[in-house]
Amino acid sequence: MPDSTSLAQSATFAALPPVWPHDVLPTNAAAAAAAGRTLVVLDDDPTGTQTVRDIAVVTAWDVATLTAELSAAPACFYILTNSRSLTPAATRALHFELATNLRAASASTHRAFVVASRSDSTLRGHYPLETDTLAEIFGSFDATILTPYFEAGGRYTLHDTHYVAEGDRLVPAAETPFARDAAFGYRSSHLPAYVEEKTAGRIRAADVATISLDLLRSGGPIAVAEKLRALPRGSVCIVNAAAPRHIEVFAAATLVAADRPAVDHAAYTAALKDFRKGAAKSIDALKKADTAAAVHLAAVDDVRERLVDEPTSPLTGEVAALLASADGQPAKLLLA
Repeated sequence: MPDSTSLAQSATFAALPPVWPHDVLPTNAAAAAAAGRTLVVLDDDPTGTQTVRDIAVVTAWDVATLTAELSAAPACFYILTNSRSLTPAATRALHFELATNLRAASASTHRAFVVASRSDSTLRGHYPLETDTLAEIFGSFDATILTPYFEAGGRYTLHDTHYVAEGDRLVPAAETPFARDAAFGYRSSHLPAYVEEKTAGRIRAADVATISLDLLRSGGPIAVAEKLRALPRGSVCIVNAAAPRHIEVFAAATLVAADRPAVDHAAYTAALKDFRKGAAKSIDALKKADTAAAVHLAAVDDVRERLVDEPTSPLTGEVAALLASADGQPAKLLLA
């Protein structure tokens, strides 16, 4: 789809298939808590914290401050860097120091973390400088995930192209005044091409992976997780999204795709067999064997009969793939 063509939002959204039918938020919260990791959001502008609540926000990143935050083992906290207002050199120095201190705080508290580098949903910010600097300290990431969707601001990604809503029109981001920003201007609304542009060709558009709306809407968390786990190390992957459920499903997928500590493979295999037979306690057994599995299996509990009646159904294949992919290998995902 040409990235210079605006769309009628109401007609475009009406033509989309239904979202994934299962509410994954409760199981997302449970799986995130069981993972024993803290999501650390590096916010490059003060507006980011206006969309969250009940989450700590710190404006310093010395080792003592970060140690105090990680010691409390929160699910998430924000670090307000305000780096969008800085020069590239100052931004690099800030992120180098922050990442070094965060790694030290993690080591002293034995608290693992996942980093989200929050920037502007109209594609302005120090990308890829910030994520590249973080990788210097943390090591290369399994994948850098670009998710510029922002429902409240009317920013949507469809067919790998990012749009800004203006009334009932979806305007390609590169056709808006945001793209003419003096510091962070850009030419492409098509996100793979945007990545190539911003990396000065280091990452080609053809090499950028994408998570489609079809996969999020019909495949669900496990199908998305399978795609994430199959990405070559160091990949850049963009996420299409036009509704909150899309991001919720993607979040569930990252929990499934990421590190699975203490998986009891024998118990999981036995529980999976019972699940296929429709045993009453199989869901609880699967959750006990692998908490991450609860993200998907709690959602399909109400369709167990379909699995029994149709042993080759797509859902059966998804559950089997979940077991096959549980290799205990850690995954590092950077959400940008």
